[in-house]
Amino acid sequence: MEFFTVEFWKSLWDDFIEWMLDFPVWLLSIVLDAIATVIEAIQPPSFMAGGGLSAALGPTAQYIGSFLVQSGFAEAFGILGVGLAFRLTRKLVTLGQW
Repeated sequence: MEFFTVEFWKSLWDDFIEWMLDFPVWLLSIVLDAIATVIEAIQPPSFMAGGGLSAALGPTAQYIGSFLVQSGFAEAFGILGVGLAFRLTRKLVTLGQW
């Protein structure tokens, strides 16, 4: 006669709600696993078979490096890093109020 108690039905309802909240996560996991399986089945192109991506991009490395130096890429990331550090410090000091 445990089926007719309020506690039983309440716990059954709570378990159902918890399952429903976990269902989208489970469904997303299934979808992402399927996408990963499809991507893993794709064969790499023949020009990448020998040395990988570094072999394909090796000859362009000097041009990319020169472009990054001339464009001020390092300084830009330095400014972004200082801004992020300031924001995180401000949040920490004010306990997230500002």
